[in-house]
Amino acid sequence: MSQHHGLYVIDINDPTNPKITAEIGAPFLHHPHSVQVQFRYAFVTDEHGVKVLDTTDLANPKPIEHAEVKLEEAHNIYIARTYGYVAAGKQGLVILDLSEPEHPKIDQIFNANGEMNEVHDVKTGITANSLYAYVADGEHGLRVVQLIGPDENDDVYGWSPRPKPKLIATYETEGHAVAISEGLDRDRAVDESGNQLAVFGRRGARPLNKMETDRMYMQNGQIYTVTDEPPGPPRDFVAPTKKAQVEFKDEDLLLAKEDKGSAPAENQNGSSLPLVSFAIIFLPLAFLLSRNRSKR
Repeated sequence: MSQHHGLYVIDINDPTNPKITAEIGAPFLHHPHSVQVQFRYAFVTDEHGVKVLDTTDLANPKPIEHAEVKLEEAHNIYIARTYGYVAAGKQGLVILDLSEPEHPKIDQIFNANGEMNEVHDVKTGITANSLYAYVADGEHGLRVVQLIGPDENDDVYGWSPRPKPKLIATYETEGHAVAISEGLDRDRAVDESGNQLAVFGRRGARPLNKMETDRMYMQNGQIYTVTDEPPGPPRDFVAPTKKAQVEFKDEDLLLAKEDKGSAPAENQNGSSLPLVSFAIIFLPLAFLLSRNRSKR
C-alpha cells in the first residue's frame, strides 16, 4: 500500500525473494489507506471511500467498476462475515453490508450519539457468543462497541446477524488513539441453514489456504460459477424394480432360527437357550431343597 502510488500486490511465496505482481492506482484508486481481502474480493479504502477489487486471480486483481461506497473519510476497514466496519473519522463507525460484494452499501452509521467523532481504526473480535468492535477514537482513546450479543440479537448463533452496535466501554489513553492491533481471529462455520457447526481460532482449527479456496471455484484452470438456474430440464423419476436383499448369519441373532413345526434349533454348543435358562434357575433351588431334606 502506497498513498502516493497505489495498491501493490506482492508475491511472497519465496519470502527471501518477494516480487511485485501488480500495481493498481489512479484513476481507480486515489491515495489508498488500507485493504482487506475476503475470499474473492478485496475492499480498499481511499480518499473517496471504499472500492472493491476482484481477487479471483490473486496476483492480478481487477477493479470492479461502480462497486464503491462514497465516504468523506475512510481510514481503515475490517471485514467480518458479511459486514465491513470502516473507521470513518468524524462520521464515526460506518457499517457496510457486503452480502453482495460487487454491490456494497451502507447498512448503518454509529457514532454513539456524537461521542465517537475521531475514528481512525477498528478491529473486531469474538468473546464467547458476542462480537465486539475495538475502535481507536483519537483524543477520546479506546472505545469498545458491542456489535452482536445475546442481549440484543435473538439470532446470535446465526451465520451473520445484523449488528446492533452500542458503546459499552471507553479507555482513556495518554495520547491520541490512532491504531488497533489485530487479535486472534475467531469465527464460526455453519451449515446451509445457518446452524453453527464449529468455531475457528481454537486449537486444531485454521482458515482455508489459497489452494483450498481455489477448489471452490476453479476446475481444470477455469473459473466456474454456481447459480440457481438448473443445468437442464428435470429428469423423470423411475422407481427401482429390485428389492434390497438382506443377508445375515445365525450367530448374529439372539435366538437361533426356527422352522415351522420343528423344535427350537440348538445353538453351537448343542443346547437350546430355553433349556439353559431352566437349568440356571431350577438347579440351585433343587440343591437347597435336597440339603433341607437331608438335615431332617
